[in-house]
Order: sequence, then C-alpha cells, then structure tokens
Amino acid sequence: MNAHEQANVGGPLTPSNSGAMPTSSFFISFAAAGTIAGILAGDTTNTTIDIPSGALVAGIVHPIAFKRINASGTTATGIMWWA
Repeated sequence: MNAHEQANVGGPLTPSNSGAMPTSSFFISFAAAGTIAGILAGDTTNTTIDIPSGALVAGIVHPIAFKRINASGTTATGIMWWA
C-alpha cells in the first residue's frame, strides 16, 4: 500500500484453513502480535510471519497482502482485513 492507497472496506477476520476469505487479496491489522500463517497474495504456498511484540504496531493497517490467513499456526489475535 502506498500513500495514494487506503483501505475502503474491512472487518474482523476469522482465520480458516479452508473457508472463504473476505476477498481475493487483503491487507491486515491486528490487536495483539503473534504468528500469522497464511498465503501471501500472488503466492500459492503457505508462509509463516512471526510478528514480535512492537515490531509492527497493533491497530495499524500493514501493507502485507494476503489471500488466506490459516487457523493452524496463527497466534496473533484481533485480526482485521482491509481492502
């Protein structure tokens, strides 16, 4: 996301290993840091991102584009999606 882009829609995201995601590609914010396991936009394999407390600010929309957040392996809480 650059200075000319902004999230227009979003909402709470429940990580799922097989259920539908809110859109084909989305950005995230979260309430508490932890691990986010999922598939990045433009990729087909699972990626795990460990977010240490303070590394990325909670409550901020981060320009990490996902197409899936998996339930297994995700420990971050309060995840929100934004598109």
